Amino acid sequence: MFADKRAESPSSRRVLIVDQFVPDPLLGAGLPRAHQIVSAFVDAGFEVDHYPMWSKRAERRRMKVLFGSRVRFRRGQGRWGLWNVLRTDGADYDALFVSRPPTMRTLLAVGWKPRWGARRPPVVYDAEALFTVREKLRRALYPPVMSDAEYHEELRAELRLMSDADAVATAGSSDAAAIRSGVDIPTRVLPHATTVRPDPPAGFEERRDILFVGRLAGPPDLTPNVDSVRYFVREIMPALDRLIGDDYVVRVAGMVDSPEIEALRSDRVLVLGVVDDLRELYDRSRVFVAPTRYSGGIPLKVIEAMSQGVPTVVTRQLADQLEVDEPTVAIGDDAEGFAEACARLYTDAGRWRDVRDNALGFVAEACSPEVFRQRLVEVVDAAIEHAREGRSR
Repeated sequence: MFADKRAESPSSRRVLIVDQFVPDPLLGAGLPRAHQIVSAFVDAGFEVDHYPMWSKRAERRRMKVLFGSRVRFRRGQGRWGLWNVLRTDGADYDALFVSRPPTMRTLLAVGWKPRWGARRPPVVYDAEALFTVREKLRRALYPPVMSDAEYHEELRAELRLMSDADAVATAGSSDAAAIRSGVDIPTRVLPHATTVRPDPPAGFEERRDILFVGRLAGPPDLTPNVDSVRYFVREIMPALDRLIGDDYVVRVAGMVDSPEIEALRSDRVLVLGVVDDLRELYDRSRVFVAPTRYSGGIPLKVIEAMSQGVPTVVTRQLADQLEVDEPTVAIGDDAEGFAEACARLYTDAGRWRDVRDNALGFVAEACSPEVFRQRLVEVVDAAIEHAREGRSR
């Protein structure tokens, strides 16, 4: 049975990943990390099935292009479809890897139990980030403001959801500390994984303009990226123009489904939509910006830009999430401060090179694919051990 497989190698294991959507890295909103998780499981030798709560045929076809036969993507049919997958194959999985609160709530609501006395596979809950923390930041910008009592009650509810898992993965160490303080189950930090370009092409003089990358779908009061771009164009750009002039453009790459973003289009704000290969944009851009005012977890788009050799300006919030400071990134706290940080990086070649070199070193050390894969296997091991200990009590 499943409980006896703990000592076997990862290559003998089978995992079912349950998420809201297919792991398409072009769609942003945490899906690049989801793509990395699927890829890392495959690279670690797991047999991988993926159940998206909802998926279209075209999305599954694209997954076939990305993963070939290495991953079996189930047809997303909501709660009923998940119940059916678990009913037919659930007892054969060595672990369930469940991402995001709505998905975990659905799994619990399904109430599936294996038949014929088989044991339920242990559950790894991928929290990615504490959503309550992000919600408090969001409501500080878009009232009603969350009271302390409301914050603590919602945080307790989020932690209760995790208590039904056998292990928790999260993207940042601060979230991991908060989770450990509230639930007594194994918690592991599973950060972003990327490969550093050893010699990024083009130096300071060969580059120009500013780049933002991210999924832009929804209104600004519900979507951090939409809020970020609108904030940059409306409040930061005018201040930056006063500092360095207006001889630059801002390129915005990523899926767009937002009237607020469409309204920002101009000869200086180029909304590009989905770009399949971002390397050309990275190579021509002098500065990457992430003026994020509310979010959770760690900013994957910032790590990707850093790994590609593009010096980055971030808010203090993102710097804290990454646990970095200057000169690994440039930091601006408000619109004026962010514009000043952009201006210094955009005009000072020496500062630009220092930030790029420090950022490349940070990513190489903290975000290697090997470390990511090792920690993913460790969190599955921890879930298996936790489930075994619970049954032995």
